[in-house]
Amino acid sequence: MTGTFINIATVIIGGILGCLLGSKLPERVRQTVVTGLGLFTLAYGISMFI
Repeated sequence: MTGTFINIATVIIGGILGCLLGSKLPERVRQTVVTGLGLFTLAYGISMFI
């Protein structure tokens, strides 16, 4: 149950930070972060499938 609360807290904190700081980052940096997270998620999903 502790893990659930930690997950909730990190999602909320990440969302707040994204709302506050996301608009201050250049578009290229935001696009790079989103692309990197997408590639990581794809690789992780494939590794879990195999």
